[in-house]
Amino acid sequence: MKNFVNVTIDGSLYKIGAEQTILEGCREIGIKLPSLCYLEDVSSNASCAICLVEVKGAKTLLRSCITELKEGMEIVTYSPEIDRVRKINLELILANHPKDCLICERNGNCELQELSALLGAEREFSYSQTYIA
Repeated sequence: MKNFVNVTIDGSLYKIGAEQTILEGCREIGIKLPSLCYLEDVSSNASCAICLVEVKGAKTLLRSCITELKEGMEIVTYSPEIDRVRKINLELILANHPKDCLICERNGNCELQELSALLGAEREFSYSQTYIA
């Protein structure tokens, strides 16, 4: 028998399977949260900090990929503050990312590009130095 928790997400009450993270619970009910480092059944290393959410009573924004759902949680998945912090975190990732998007096989089908456009993150897309004569 599956256990459930009652949580409020973005103002709506949900009954979601217990013993899972906020990210997994949101996906279960069709709420899409951005994440780059979470791979279901493979890795939840919480390194990207793109899946941040606000939980009532928490002192900071929490990484939804490693925060377990608890009975009565009140969660906000999108707000101007959450988007601002996600954008900063994404820009930090982009600062150390190779700038060879135009020749990358994932170009046009890349979560990093999609998130950059969604959050308005500054990114210089250019050809790799190795391909410039």
